This record gives sequence, structure tokens and C-alpha cells, in this order.
Amino acid sequence: MDTSKDLAEAALQLNALPISDEKRASARALVQAVGRASCQSELDQSLAQLVSVLAQAFDANALLATDTALAMGTPPVNDTARTIARGADPLADAASSLPVASRWYQMLDRLLRHLDILAGEARDTWWLRSQLNEIHDASHAQSMLDQLEQFLVEADRELAKGRDAELRALAYTRNQCEELIDQAVFASSRLTDIIAQLTSDTDQSTFLFDATAERLRLFQRDLDRAEDRLRVLERKLNELHSGLRSRVDLVFKDVITGVYKAEGLAVRCSELHARWQRARSPLAVIVLAINATQPTKLSPLSQDELMRQSALLIESRIRISDVLARTGDHEFVLLLPDTDAGGAQAFCSRMVIALETAGFTQYGETFALAVAAGLTAVKEGDDSQSFIARARGACEEAIHSEHSMMVH
Repeated sequence: MDTSKDLAEAALQLNALPISDEKRASARALVQAVGRASCQSELDQSLAQLVSVLAQAFDANALLATDTALAMGTPPVNDTARTIARGADPLADAASSLPVASRWYQMLDRLLRHLDILAGEARDTWWLRSQLNEIHDASHAQSMLDQLEQFLVEADRELAKGRDAELRALAYTRNQCEELIDQAVFASSRLTDIIAQLTSDTDQSTFLFDATAERLRLFQRDLDRAEDRLRVLERKLNELHSGLRSRVDLVFKDVITGVYKAEGLAVRCSELHARWQRARSPLAVIVLAINATQPTKLSPLSQDELMRQSALLIESRIRISDVLARTGDHEFVLLLPDTDAGGAQAFCSRMVIALETAGFTQYGETFALAVAAGLTAVKEGDDSQSFIARARGACEEAIHSEHSMMVH
């Protein structure tokens, strides 16, 4: 309870009481003392004195009014006199009448606050609250109560409308929730079915994966075995190829120089001549006769070493596609594919100079070399051996002439 409001209400009540000015001043001083009380004992003492002063004032007024009414032969007309005539205790009525207005004021203020809270704002009750501080008598209070009752009726109507709208909204929300729940239940059922299907598919996939993994393992095992057999076969094939090459070399290669013999030259001549016939690619041949200027000083083994060193020098200056063969004790034949007569002549000149310059050294003694060369190119009407015979004839002419090279 707000003490300042109670004291203000008590001051208003004192102004309205039918007591003497002296008693009213004493009561007002006691009301102020109540407001200044600092402890419960002082408050109780001040209230007791205030009640005593008011009781004495009421007793004096009531006796005076009753005596006057009785002397005139009329009943008492004021409330205090009626109370005395009924035999009631005017002190109790006076004590209880003091806080009534304050309690009524507080209850009304609290009611307005509740209305403000319900409405969410004080816009609709501000006019009632403005009149609350202006209440001076019962008629004014009754008028305000009537206005408040009308306001409450309207508030009830608005609350009813709001409640109906909220009920409809709640019903709609409930229906929506029920639909959502049904959909969720259906979705959950479908999800359960999908999970079951996925589980079944996963089991099948796991089975298939395991079976496939086992097949791959067996396939890898067979593949490893096949690779092992293939390596064995490859090794045997290499051995066979090496043996076959060795046999071919024995047939087609010269043992001393490592170049083709006459048999190998015949095979390569056939191949290159057939190529010339198909593509008309130039093909030239050079026949070289190599011997020491003093052949009588060389032993047969030295003659072989001379031919071996000469073969190495010639091989170092020819292309991979060129073919070198030893066809006699002192004779080499060189096939030059994709080379015409002019190119063969230039190459032959450089080769003769290189051989004569290199010479032959054995046991610290150097021997000069006599080199003769004959060359030709394949022509129309030549077979695989005729152009070699023509080049050999040119070489014979070079041997018996002053020229080291002859071209046919």
C-alpha cells in the first residue's frame, strides 16, 4: 500500500468530517506524525492518538445532535446520531471509515493497471486515470464507477471477439498441425520403406562386391601365373633369337670383319633392288679394293687385320641404312640407298682419302694403303646383280689406271 496516498486520502477525509476545527487541527497533526513515524512503535502510538481524537470529536457531536433531536421530539438526522441511537460504537465506524477511500482508490488503480496490461498500452484508460485523482465525493466516485463499468463491458466485448478469433486461429492451427503430423507420419513410413530397400540393396551390393572381389583375386592369380609363363617364354625366345642370329651371322656375316659376306650381300641387294623397282628411289653401289703398297711384307693374319681395321673405318662413316659387305680378300662392296651417282661419287672421294690417310699400323710399323674404287647407280634394265658387276668393272679399271676412282 502507498503510504503517501493513504495520508492524502486521510487529509481529505478530515476536511469532510463534521468535527470542530480544533479537533481537525489535532487530527491533521497526528496524520503528519504518522507519516513521519520511523518505527512500528511510533506508528502504532500515533495511530492510537489519532483514533482517540476522532472518537472524542464524534462522541461530542453525536451527544449534541442526539440531545437536540430528543428535546425537539425528532429522531437523529446525521449518521453519527443514528449510530448512537442504534447503540453502535462510533469509534469503530470512525476507525474503519479512514482507510475505505484509500483502499477503494488502490483497488481502482490496480484494476486500471490490469486493464493496461491486458490491452498492452494505457491509451484506453488514460481518461479514467485522469479522473481518479479528482474524486472528492461519493457521487463523483459513483459516476466514475459507471464509466468504468461501461468500459469493462466494451472491454469484455472486445476480449470476446479476440477470444473467438484466437479460438478460430487455434482451430486452424490445430488442423494444420494434424495435417502436418499426418504428412510426417506418411513421410516417416515412406522413409522407413526406403531405408529398408536401401538396406536390402546394400546387402545385395555387398554380396556382389564380395563375389566380384573374389573373381578379381582369382583373375589376378591367373594373370600373375600367365605373366610368369610369359617371362619364361620371352627368355626362351630371346635365347632362340640370339642363337638364330648367331647362326645367321655365321651364314651371312664375315667372321673377321663382322660385316656381310657375299651371301648376305646378295639378300640385301635383292631387297634394295625390289625397293628401287617399287618406289624408284635412287640406289648407288661402290666397290673398294684395299691393299698395302708393300703387300709382300704382310702375313695372312696381317692381311686380315688390315681388312678388319678398314671395315671399322668405313662403318664409322656410313649411315645405318647403308650396307657394307666383304666380297673378297681385299674387296668391299658398299650399297647406298636413296643416293644417286653424284652423291655416291662425292662420298667415295672422301672415303678413299680417309683410307689412304689412315694407313695401316702393325707392330709399330705403318704401311701406306693403295685404294681403288669403282661406282655406279642402278639403271633401267639392271637386275639385283648387274649393277654390282658394273661397279666391280669400274674398280678394275681404276686399279689398272692412274686414277683411284672410276665411275660407270
